[in-house]
Amino acid sequence: MVEITPYTDYSSETIVPSAWKVKNMIGKTISHYRVLEKLGQGGMGEVFLAQDKKLGRKVALKFLTEKVQQNSAIQKRFVREAKSAAAIDHPYICKIFETQEIEGQTFIAMEYVEGQTLSAKLAPGPLSLKEALRIAIETAEAFEEIHKNRFVHRDLKPSNIMLAKQGHIKVMDFGLARQFLTEEDLSSSEDTPSDLSPHSSIVGTVAYMSPEQFHRQKVDSQADIFSFGIVLYEMIAGAHPFQKSNVYETVSSILHDRPSPLARYRDSIPELLQHTISKMLVKEPDQRYQSVHEVRTNLVQLLEGLGGKIATLPSRPAVAVLPFADMSPQKDQDYFCDGLADELISALAKLEGLRVAARTSAFRFRGAELDVREIGRQLNVGTILEGSLRKVGDRLRIGIQLINVENGYPLWSERFERKLDDVFQIQDEISEAVVGELK
Repeated sequence: MVEITPYTDYSSETIVPSAWKVKNMIGKTISHYRVLEKLGQGGMGEVFLAQDKKLGRKVALKFLTEKVQQNSAIQKRFVREAKSAAAIDHPYICKIFETQEIEGQTFIAMEYVEGQTLSAKLAPGPLSLKEALRIAIETAEAFEEIHKNRFVHRDLKPSNIMLAKQGHIKVMDFGLARQFLTEEDLSSSEDTPSDLSPHSSIVGTVAYMSPEQFHRQKVDSQADIFSFGIVLYEMIAGAHPFQKSNVYETVSSILHDRPSPLARYRDSIPELLQHTISKMLVKEPDQRYQSVHEVRTNLVQLLEGLGGKIATLPSRPAVAVLPFADMSPQKDQDYFCDGLADELISALAKLEGLRVAARTSAFRFRGAELDVREIGRQLNVGTILEGSLRKVGDRLRIGIQLINVENGYPLWSERFERKLDDVFQIQDEISEAVVGELK
């Protein structure tokens, strides 16, 4: 038997830092962000529009709720995985810039997206087939990137898909996102994530959760595919496939019922569309599509069959930061090498108009005997940043270079030599130099 705790609305709770009050947030400068107005709130936190005084852009600041804040284990995991998710860079995914803690209160700075949520778009009724397919194709493309980086969103729903003013979608709110592990990862790890434990708590929005989430089973990309199937069904039918009068009946329907055929709601439903959605909503994860790429392939075929065109975005310059090579005699500086590469990834990810390959993707090439042009091709980037570090006594010598993937020749190179005591200054100096070169 599945025990369900109904969704709790924490809207009445004060979640700003103890030294501040909600009414006093507007106009405050927190770190280098000046708070402009309140955008909204939910179960995970309260969101404000702010001006980034360093980069001169608008951002969204999300402050965590007291419930999250008071649980140090959850807070640490949330921050750690938010930092990992910040490395995901895709035009259809809301960008996480950074996390900070001020006076014991954690907040996340992320991209501010102007537009309309899909839930608001669906309020008047279903979408045309072409519009629904275009939105679904972009959503699928976003989730290909999310899953490629071994993340599972766990809370895909219409209110977490923003239809931006530029005409494209943005997948929002990684508040429940988790990195999932392969069987190989699990066999080599001493720590098992709580989500894989039968005693872990149920998280997500009930009406959009997969059966395995209710059963407290292993949650991976298949859970997102199920939720995606519900959203796609709603866009086509204008109705939820499982929604009932109360939460318990809704859960029972998700676990046991087969959705009504789409033909019940509208005429001329392509057979491939019905087949695709039905397979996405199969109860057993191993019988669904095994990747969202398969879903996207079908959706593209359907849109082209209707005479529609796939919207494209202008290409943006892209860079990958490879792990730095440890050239020290003792070969004992791997930790610092990885930390330096991480700092550069974080700094570059904050630049608008630049795509940065995720850490998990770039670090696959650690020690690989591959031509830089082949690495660039596999990562789909035009520029590679690589470097080396040598420690001798209390001195560090760091060499870095930007390489043009097209021809394999360096675009820029620099060498830094400092005392080991200046390690953080070195990181900042190198980050600023590389950022300045790429601007």
